Amino acid sequence: MNPKQQARLGLFHLEEAILDILSNGEARPEIISKHIGIRSLTDERHSTSYSIVTGILVKLKEEERVERCNDARWKLTEREREERT
Repeated sequence: MNPKQQARLGLFHLEEAILDILSNGEARPEIISKHIGIRSLTDERHSTSYSIVTGILVKLKEEERVERCNDARWKLTEREREERT
């Protein structure tokens, strides 16, 4: 497996982990990063882990799999919730 394939596989697994967390309800990026084990010990809103999770959430939003709530939390779209049940 080449590096590009490894990166795509890693991204797929991160996306699935985030979607699994959101299948239990709404969550903020800093909580998601904590649950998937990439939480930074520095300021959570300015950490690399926060940026990684936020970037993946934006990608999933563009795919209409998640949506942002009014208070910086994210949740699954109805379509994604139905597909996961």
